[in-house]
Amino acid sequence: MKIPKPILLYLLSLEMLPLLDEMNATNSIKKAVRTIEGFAANSFDQIEKHPQLANVVNDEMVQQFSKMIDDIEIEELKK
Repeated sequence: MKIPKPILLYLLSLEMLPLLDEMNATNSIKKAVRTIEGFAANSFDQIEKHPQLANVVNDEMVQQFSKMIDDIEIEELKK
């Protein structure tokens, strides 16, 4: 089963927040973090309103998605 787009966007926003926090805290990054936090909260509210989506999202799914992102490795470019 493919991850429904509302859930995928929610999961991606959860992954982006810590990365943005790790970057140098310029004003534009601070604004982006606030925007993504708001988006994540709104997305979760929308997901909860749809039982078919709400039943899919759980802590295990969030952890699996996070691990998948963490496990992505880029092979060094060979010269």
